[in-house]
Amino acid sequence: MPDMTNNDNRSSLKPLIIGAALVAVVVIQFNSIASLRKEVASLRGQIESTASKPKRSKSGTVLNSSREPSTTTIVTADTGDLESRLLAVEENMTSLNKNARHLMDRGQVPPDAEQAEIWKARFLEGTTLNRAMFETLRRLRTNDLFDDSMAAHAATLLSQSTNNGVTRALLDSLRGAKNPALKPAMLALAAESTEGSVRYRAVYNLREFLAEDPSVEQALWKIASEDKSGEVRRRAEESLRRVPLTDERQTTLAARVTNTGLSFDERWSALRVLGYSKGADLSGVAASLVQSVNSASDDETKLAYIRAFDDVNHDDFMLPLVNSVQDSNPEVRLRAADALVDYKDKDPAVMEWLRMLAKDDPDERVRKEAMRAFQRQQQRRRR
Repeated sequence: MPDMTNNDNRSSLKPLIIGAALVAVVVIQFNSIASLRKEVASLRGQIESTASKPKRSKSGTVLNSSREPSTTTIVTADTGDLESRLLAVEENMTSLNKNARHLMDRGQVPPDAEQAEIWKARFLEGTTLNRAMFETLRRLRTNDLFDDSMAAHAATLLSQSTNNGVTRALLDSLRGAKNPALKPAMLALAAESTEGSVRYRAVYNLREFLAEDPSVEQALWKIASEDKSGEVRRRAEESLRRVPLTDERQTTLAARVTNTGLSFDERWSALRVLGYSKGADLSGVAASLVQSVNSASDDETKLAYIRAFDDVNHDDFMLPLVNSVQDSNPEVRLRAADALVDYKDKDPAVMEWLRMLAKDDPDERVRKEAMRAFQRQQQRRRR
């Protein structure tokens, strides 16, 4: 069997090796330019020095051009060789400067002030996004040249775009950008776009504004509970988990979970956000949910609570799950067994119940689900 680990390691090292080689080439290039500049200065100095020296005869006598005999042989320092060398060096410098400019234009080396202005003008003057424009945007962001004026232009392009492919590409290019000018356009796309993949990307980008703007959090809560796409709802929840869990925020989330006036999906979403937050205290919330599930009379409500207990594990949820595996409805027993497997190492009694289900439950699906607890390599879970 081939060594997959070594292959993976070599694959992961390739980009690093290529990047290091490129950096080395760039360093050599700029060092060569600097060295040639010094050589040009030195050669020019030698030529100027030679030109300023008085001419001498073979005998060493200084010659006066006004008295110089026509038959006298004059020996002067030969500046032709120096000038040839200077010309060659200047040509090399011109070539290297062109190469450096080419590398800057491709974004492979940091731009100078002139190149930075060219990129900015190219982006701001564009009204139609194409591959060249996206490449320019990437270079601007990579070199920390993307300022508020460019963010405002990008927001305009987002608002005016009627091509979902272009909108997706622009949102991808703006990932991680925190310029406030982008926020209104991204909020509008997250809430109003008819394309799920566009809403998904807009929601992802909005996470950069969560900590400083409560209106963004409010919009994401709405999306997390109401968006018709499950992927978009999950992305909104993932973004909401990035908000630091202060005492005030934990209280707000707990109140949202226990508020029976909200839809269960809204409460369930808040429970997941709270449950996945580090340091969250679920004791009070768990007790409230357990009380609610014990009073549930219809199977749909029972299944909803079981899904919640499956997503966010807590010791208080073990007893209602054990009660649910004894329900008369096989669908309730199936979902409860699925959730209870996650608790198998918390209490020996849980393993006993799973063993009984695996052996005696009248529904084959429930028996198979319970058997997962006794398999070394668990099968993929059925949600």
